Amino acid sequence: HRLGLPSVCMIEGINDFLRVDFQDYRHLPYRRCDYVFLAGSDDKKYFADRQTYVVGLPIIESLATKAPTFPQKPFAVLNVNFTYGVLEEARKQFIATAQSAFTAAGYDWVITKHPMDKGNLKGYPVSNLTQHELIDKCSVFVSRFATGILEALASGKPVIYFNPHNEKAEKFKSPLGAYEIATTEEELIRALKNVSNDIEAGVDFRARALPFLEWHTGYRPDGSSVTHRFAEAVAEILERDCEQQSAVADLFFQRLQEQEPFHCESPGTIIGDFDRRHKAQLPEEELIGRYFGDSGGIMIDVGAANGNSLDVYFGKGWTIHAFEPDSKNRQRLLDTWPSCSRLIVNEEAVCDKAGLKVPFYRSNESAGISGLSAFTAGHRQVGEVRTITLHDYYRKAGLRHVDFLKVDVEGFDKFVLDGFPWESDRPEVILVEFEDAKTTPLGYSAHELADTLIRRDYVVYVSEWLPVVCYGITHDWRRLVRYSTALELGKSWGNMIGFFDDPGADKLRSLARQTIKFSAQPGRDIVYFTRYKRRALPVQLYHRVLYRLAPYVLRKHPRLAMMYRKMRDRGLLPR
Repeated sequence: HRLGLPSVCMIEGINDFLRVDFQDYRHLPYRRCDYVFLAGSDDKKYFADRQTYVVGLPIIESLATKAPTFPQKPFAVLNVNFTYGVLEEARKQFIATAQSAFTAAGYDWVITKHPMDKGNLKGYPVSNLTQHELIDKCSVFVSRFATGILEALASGKPVIYFNPHNEKAEKFKSPLGAYEIATTEEELIRALKNVSNDIEAGVDFRARALPFLEWHTGYRPDGSSVTHRFAEAVAEILERDCEQQSAVADLFFQRLQEQEPFHCESPGTIIGDFDRRHKAQLPEEELIGRYFGDSGGIMIDVGAANGNSLDVYFGKGWTIHAFEPDSKNRQRLLDTWPSCSRLIVNEEAVCDKAGLKVPFYRSNESAGISGLSAFTAGHRQVGEVRTITLHDYYRKAGLRHVDFLKVDVEGFDKFVLDGFPWESDRPEVILVEFEDAKTTPLGYSAHELADTLIRRDYVVYVSEWLPVVCYGITHDWRRLVRYSTALELGKSWGNMIGFFDDPGADKLRSLARQTIKFSAQPGRDIVYFTRYKRRALPVQLYHRVLYRLAPYVLRKHPRLAMMYRKMRDRGLLPR
């Protein structure tokens, strides 16, 4: 609250919100939060003064899939749940009355005792089984005010709400036909006999309880899941409170500016200029996700790897067409989202020509630099892959429009764009990687890549990262700047973001401030450039080792020597 951030609480069961059955004063629950996630619509009346979302109860969904079975001899479970100082004086009479009724109705019975019930139940048949196990075995579940009533109904078992002690909470006083209510021994006996008759008649207790379950838990057999409703609510809250998030981000960036100035005076700069001591990262896919908000719905991810760019868009309910020719990365992607109908995974390599069989390379340095060219000494050919163009894929998949095209194919990004069906579609946002060290041998530069987008009426922004120290580690981000032909991009790398509708510098700056992340230790001047027996070693240690053992290293370990020379040539190590 002090930071201006939205706060949310989730009700995970049922509640006496007004504390009407408490004798002593108790704080009224869930009053401190801006948003409340409710179990059911019935609870809305207690929170009319704030925003609420009915998300439901996960346990109800899982229990509702069970096929109920009933024992041959009538068997009742009595839920003893007099906890937290509520109506504890009524416990003894509650059990005695129920016991007498079970005997009169011809029922065997046991007690399921709440872990926080402090009553002495010595001499009573208290079961060691869990409440859910007992619900599965019983003929009827008898209880006072408790979430167990909802769980028994979802499990397809009959319920009797037993209230001989006049508890005042309203939740179970209007059963909507789902169960019977008993307040005396005679009413309980009558209800138990009615339950036996209903079981013999083959009554579908779950179907009978559906109106009650929907009203109190949001459950509908054909409705959206608790997970989906929860995610939608969170996404809506985040979108609504972007202004608050921007204000909070401004507080932190103001403080950072006071500590270590990083703003660059270069024309067109949106935010930057960071260096390695800041340990900054800007996940461009997350920034673009914030840009879309609730709009958009289809993404093409060319070079999906193991799916690091997808989670933001899955959370928004998008459909994603992913291309990943590396079989190992593709399997990780499928393992992460198994049986997801909104993920279409393709094994072809996207290019500007279709139907070719081309070599495919993989490197042990990083799973993220597999591709159609070997641009490091660690690359090895692991097979061949077939190519496809996005022009052909649009026709094959029946696509008419894509909202977001993300391309990360280790140097072949321009060829992916060259094969796009520009005559029929223009994605709202396009994200492509640039690095002249990879693309110059393939015949184009970063400026030519930007020109490919500009000629299609896109406004291009450059998200520039500091030079790569080593693949397979976390890289450091430098700045976000509007593209111009005057930018020196020959020795840098990063991503170009093409917007069909220019969001403008102010909006991009606000989105970037909310998205930028920093290392937990931003001041440490340590560079990791290789791993030895799974331990990352700081560059200071390598200084000492390599100076003493340089001749041996150069002769015996050419890969390490190559990496050392690369770092030295980039000014990251002294000569």
